[in-house]
Amino acid sequence: MRDNEYFDEIKTGGRPKMVINKRGLKLVTDLSKIMCSNEEIATSLGVCVNMLTNANNAKLFNQAKAAGQTDAKKSLRRKQFALAAKNANMAMFLGKNYLDQRDKQEIESTISGGVSLGFDDDLMG
Repeated sequence: MRDNEYFDEIKTGGRPKMVINKRGLKLVTDLSKIMCSNEEIATSLGVCVNMLTNANNAKLFNQAKAAGQTDAKKSLRRKQFALAAKNANMAMFLGKNYLDQRDKQEIESTISGGVSLGFDDDLMG
């Protein structure tokens, strides 16, 4: 585990603790901007998921990941709104999701006379 450029070694009385550093947090944020999973992020950092979610790293990792995902969502939303100016379907999608607009379809039908849903014995063989 030593010599990982994304983690710093903190000396303790026993086994040293591996703590994610600024370079590692930047990579986590960047990968989160494209919605990478924890497994994909861990692989890119050269560690297992447990290393990112342990007591030494969980808080910093979760903050960096949340920041990256927030940026990704803002970017996607910006692109959706730009597309809505050219695409009626996107405009309707955004209207339904953000403005509580709905398609109202009122169907009215009347049935006059009797309705029979029986089986004809001659047809049944």
